[in-house]
Amino acid sequence: MKEIINAPPSSTDSEKIVLGTLIEFPNVYDEISELLTDNCFYDDFNRRVFTAIKSMKDSSAAINIITLTDFIKKRDGKSEAYEITKLSTGMTFGQKADAWYHAAVLKEKAIRRKFIEVGYYLSKNGYSEEEDIEDVISKSGTMLSDLLIDNVSNVKTMLDGLIEMRRIVFANSAPNAVKSGLPTGFRYFDKRTGGLQPGDLVIVAAESGMGKTSLALAIAKSVASADNAVAIYSLEMTTIQLCSRFTSMESGIPAKNIMYAPLSDYALQTIEHTIAKIETLPIYIDESSVSSLESILSSIRHLVLKYKTKLVIIDYLQLVNVKGNRDNREQQIAFLARKLKNIAKELNITVIALSQLNRDKGSFYPTLPRLRDSGQIEEAADVVMFVYRPKVKGKNFPDPFKHKSTTGTALIDVAKGRNIGLFKFLTFFDDATTCFKDAHINEIADIDTPINATKPTFDDEDIPF
Repeated sequence: MKEIINAPPSSTDSEKIVLGTLIEFPNVYDEISELLTDNCFYDDFNRRVFTAIKSMKDSSAAINIITLTDFIKKRDGKSEAYEITKLSTGMTFGQKADAWYHAAVLKEKAIRRKFIEVGYYLSKNGYSEEEDIEDVISKSGTMLSDLLIDNVSNVKTMLDGLIEMRRIVFANSAPNAVKSGLPTGFRYFDKRTGGLQPGDLVIVAAESGMGKTSLALAIAKSVASADNAVAIYSLEMTTIQLCSRFTSMESGIPAKNIMYAPLSDYALQTIEHTIAKIETLPIYIDESSVSSLESILSSIRHLVLKYKTKLVIIDYLQLVNVKGNRDNREQQIAFLARKLKNIAKELNITVIALSQLNRDKGSFYPTLPRLRDSGQIEEAADVVMFVYRPKVKGKNFPDPFKHKSTTGTALIDVAKGRNIGLFKFLTFFDDATTCFKDAHINEIADIDTPINATKPTFDDEDIPF
């Protein structure tokens, strides 16, 4: 029996209708161009005609049968006037109205052909062991995610931007307003910034043992508690260890006791109660995609698509493997930071990346030049915040918090804040559970506030403790 080979999905009729419409009614291009790419045209001749129309549109050239024929002749070295004339012959105004529909058909056919390409790639590598299995999973995931995530043009007018800005302004000013960003759980930060903003790369940096992971998990819990999906990529802790930290934060039982010590009946009941409270939090931990930057990016796309993830946490930058032949680690980290910023902006999510600091024997206080491996981390980031617990070093808080107790407290220093300015605030920190909590009360240290500026007023809860 003869084997039947299915032809790839395509529609020559729709291709001809779209091209004929563009030749006879060039202004339709602006209405349907967001749907179309060269790959939407399966027929080689039709694809070449579309690329010519697109090039002429980009250069603002007039499009008709004569100009299009001349353009293709100069580009390809042969006259195809007859074939081009056939495309536009008999085009009617009614077909012009159907152009968007036929463009959508071509878009769908192109996606289906891509599905076949992905399937062939997976089938081929299922039989072959030439490519590393993790690379195959990462590449195929990226291919699918790129298809499924809406890629309509993000070009917007000034009016579009002003309408959205006005909506945010009035929403933030309304009684009991829901801020434009994700709630961190630290009220002074959220008052100052509106929360974590979509499209931002946030760097949380500290020396080892200061609690940067604990701060990130506290933010993750706050964001998830507001019914926003969170994805966590930890290169240091397993899913079980992370879950023990979340349980500890909620129950007050130290994570080390939860994991490694026999517990009393009361503690066991407390843990059961805690699990019931936090088990439905939309937090997703991907242990399988932390081997490389490529696998992390692929997983992020998948989780945004599947769960509408709003916040991604990566713990931490210096442990992420960046494949390629870049000269040194500093260039790799710079590349990594730019990639994370790009995906935050592309997918309209917030990315928090943790970073180590280089040691400074002259000063324990964290500063931007101490970001490990790359000063370009600062350039890519929208927000850089440092975690500092002076008690760990036997020191005091810096001004203006010198008179504050270092026991059970920590300082968060926003040392870079694109659009939000620079400021510092205090939080509570519980050593037993390694848990950060909102201090409710803060003494403000706005670095960018002039000395003679009018001081803000605060509620009773904001009185310095």
